[in-house]
Amino acid sequence: GRLDADTTGLMLWTDDADMARRVMSADSGVEKEYLVRVKGHEAWDERRRERTTRLLAHGMAIDGVPLHRATAGWLNGEQLRVVLTEGRHRQVRKMCDMVGLEVLALKRVRIGPIRLGGLRTGQWSALPSHLQRRLWAAAVGQDAPGDGSVPGGSSRECAIPAEGTLPKRRNSTRVTSSRVVNEVVI
Repeated sequence: GRLDADTTGLMLWTDDADMARRVMSADSGVEKEYLVRVKGHEAWDERRRERTTRLLAHGMAIDGVPLHRATAGWLNGEQLRVVLTEGRHRQVRKMCDMVGLEVLALKRVRIGPIRLGGLRTGQWSALPSHLQRRLWAAAVGQDAPGDGSVPGGSSRECAIPAEGTLPKRRNSTRVTSSRVVNEVVI
């Protein structure tokens, strides 16, 4: 999942083209959660803040194309939580701009059942096989396989461990990070 140069957070890396397409395509339906620090709302009353979150959640279009329903809400006085089920180019930034908010910082913290967890910028970690199965299940819209290692199916989220080792084999999964992003490689 690509992130623009001004965005930080969770990325998945894989050599499985089908998985990448199913998880990251604009019409995948897999949730992507973002934390957004904004300005431009300081003088707004509570009613305008509520109207803004309703508008962010539905009723918007980019380049004349209606956006899928989203989830949006204020976490505190300067930060929003936005959950998308599609991923258009700079979508969160464009949505905020349309309602009069300037994005100061944007961080992706979750893709489907995979949460960034304790990974810091510059870290990577292998994605355990049970989380790979849950991500695949979320991508195809099913519960995770019932082999006993995935309690609760695909609806539960799992944080990625903060430590990991670089896999020695191809077709492996890892979480990695660069200066700009934290990444999960599958």
